[in-house]
Amino acid sequence: MRLPAPAAQMLTLSTTFGETTTVTLQDGTEVWLNANSSIRYPSAFNGKDVRTVTLQGEAYFKVKRAPQGLHPRFVVHTNMTDVEVTGTAFNVYHRHDSAAIALLEGSVTASGRKMKPGDLLQQSALGISLTQAPAGGFTAWMEKRVVIRDGTLATVALRMEDLYGKHVRFKRPGMEALPFTGSAPMGQPEVLLKAVCTVHGLKMREEKDFIILE
Repeated sequence: MRLPAPAAQMLTLSTTFGETTTVTLQDGTEVWLNANSSIRYPSAFNGKDVRTVTLQGEAYFKVKRAPQGLHPRFVVHTNMTDVEVTGTAFNVYHRHDSAAIALLEGSVTASGRKMKPGDLLQQSALGISLTQAPAGGFTAWMEKRVVIRDGTLATVALRMEDLYGKHVRFKRPGMEALPFTGSAPMGQPEVLLKAVCTVHGLKMREEKDFIILE
């Protein structure tokens, strides 16, 4: 009697604040993992089962079409949505009860929506929207840059917390709604904060575990 093949070992790859890394899965799929993120995946895919990985945070996937003997479907699972692909390149973001999928090549299905290259699908408690992704806006982190387009100071504060574990607080009510567009090297978050201060004439100081803008 032939014994069943042992189950594949599940592996977890995680990054800390300010760190990015890459991994190549057993099927040849390449994954770039952004800061403060993790991916759980099997050491080897079972040919009978859909190739599935679980993501927390943000990652860029370049999915290989299934080699012979492996399932043709590939699914990226997050707590909010599943992204199903057959061979493509895309960026998945999932933090703070919101998700965003930016498709660069091929096709994916997410939250029941079929996407084409250039599409950006965003999902939150407010619903689902399908628009055009800003060029390079969702993959700048792969080039070691933090880019904020048409955002606000609240966007800056969220990015600082997600990527660096730094907490930003505002001295006056309403400051978080001030508009901001800018970029900085990934390894120099202080450059982004200095740009915020320059644009809006603010001052910055540190108080215990917080960065105060006033």
